[in-house]
Amino acid sequence: AGRSELFDCIMGRHGHATGTIFIGGKKVRERDTTRRIRRGLALIPEDRQREGLVSILSVASNLTLASLSRFVRLF
Repeated sequence: AGRSELFDCIMGRHGHATGTIFIGGKKVRERDTTRRIRRGLALIPEDRQREGLVSILSVASNLTLASLSRFVRLF
């Protein structure tokens, strides 16, 4: 009850109205999910089939998606 919502807030997928998030004793200040990922935060979704994969792609392609931003800069 509330577990998924808490982790969504930690990852920046949903905003939080009040409160402060601390991880490892350090305040998480970034609101941008990409910055949180760069700091080492990651989320494995509860419903991985629906939220974590592109079902028409291969396993290798799905794994590559997470790293594309390191190699490709759009616009």
